[in-house]
Amino acid sequence: MTALLLIATLLAVVIAYVNGLHDASNAVSTSIATRTMRESSALAYAAILNTLGAVIGLSIGAFSLSWALPLLGFGALDPAALTGSALLAPLLIGSALTVILWDVATWATGTPSSTWHAMYGAAAGGALILGQPVEWGRLLGILALALLIGPLAGALCAHLLARGVIRLAAAGRMGTGAMRCVQTLSAGAVATSHGVIDSHLPMALIVIAAHYEGIAMNPGGGPMPWAILLVAFALGLGTLVGGRRIISTLSRRLTNLTTVQGFAAEAGTAALMGTVSIGLGVPLSSSQTLTSSIAGAGLALGPRQIRWGVYGRIATVWIATPLACFAISAILTLLAYRLL
Repeated sequence: MTALLLIATLLAVVIAYVNGLHDASNAVSTSIATRTMRESSALAYAAILNTLGAVIGLSIGAFSLSWALPLLGFGALDPAALTGSALLAPLLIGSALTVILWDVATWATGTPSSTWHAMYGAAAGGALILGQPVEWGRLLGILALALLIGPLAGALCAHLLARGVIRLAAAGRMGTGAMRCVQTLSAGAVATSHGVIDSHLPMALIVIAAHYEGIAMNPGGGPMPWAILLVAFALGLGTLVGGRRIISTLSRRLTNLTTVQGFAAEAGTAALMGTVSIGLGVPLSSSQTLTSSIAGAGLALGPRQIRWGVYGRIATVWIATPLACFAISAILTLLAYRLL
């Protein structure tokens, strides 16, 4: 293993761990808040399914340089020009460190945010400071699309689901036991889809470093088995530790969750992640989608159910994420370039 591949692998493992820690709340916050599952059981459940989702997501499909560069926001870079380039290492290091720092900072403040949006902002800032081209149109389009589709569609789906479930419960067609059962299943769907989608980000770092060093991937086009296991295990371990600060925000500070809200939010999030993120390849933020889904489900019980000041502060962080990471990455990438 070469120096660059070793560094990229270590950063990928840290990103996967922090992502699991940061986004554990996406799958279990509603189940914990509604007492459908105990916190320890919910985190273990999410960790197992996150790990399984990561293994599934990384074991299928082709993982080439042409796949990895656009995925991380480096689509404007010429793969041939990267061969032997002194810019690749600081670019990867600066961008990865930015994502890690931002996820840790938002976790510490209990604010759900998008790791993907942090990566896109970091990629643009790092590339620009090193004089490299940036796919401004594609990156801005993806960010705008994800910011609109995830929160708005999530809120709408959850709102309609919550209203439907309330009517079924009122008619005596769905009891508390059945509701808790389907909420557990919907939480599992979110955890699995999160593992499938978010494991690609750290793996792309390893793929880029491996191709740069001339290390061949598997004959079938997939990543190395050791890389799959490292990323999947780190993601699951981070989930097991649990992002309790963000769980508290979603389950207590944003609204007083009911079982109906919890199921509607989780089911709407799982449906959108499955169709938009996995099916269409648009990296929706599970954090943004779930947060807005909780708000949308709360609206079915009345607008006073939502603490709009808390939601507004969270939405402000969503908008600030790519901008802040752009600036942070420019500084860290330039520093890495001068030190290496």
